[in-house]
Amino acid sequence: MKKIWPVLVTAALAAAIWVLSEPLTGQAEPWDAFGSYYLAALFITGLLGGLLFAAPYWTYYVGAYLGQAAYLAFAFLSRPDGLILIGLAFLLGYCVVAVLGAMLGSWAHQRIMAVRQKT
Repeated sequence: MKKIWPVLVTAALAAAIWVLSEPLTGQAEPWDAFGSYYLAALFITGLLGGLLFAAPYWTYYVGAYLGQAAYLAFAFLSRPDGLILIGLAFLLGYCVVAVLGAMLGSWAHQRIMAVRQKT
């Protein structure tokens, strides 16, 4: 049961990347945004998840994928364009960036907890 929270929080953060993409970048799809918005947002998603929870790395990957896939599925229902399968395939690779952020966040989480235990 403990492993569900990192998945849910990471999923919510990953979906927020898509929700905020158009207001922040002018692009409906974050990977179309100029610069590193999408990659940075994925990294920060994993980083926050890793800072908040001590969990296996796969939980952050699954959360990042499910959150984005849920948003894509919702968007597909409102404007079907036939490219959802390609988008879902791209997510498989992009979610690795969230795991890299989670690795750094988990490392920091462990250091913070070690300092707290010493005091």
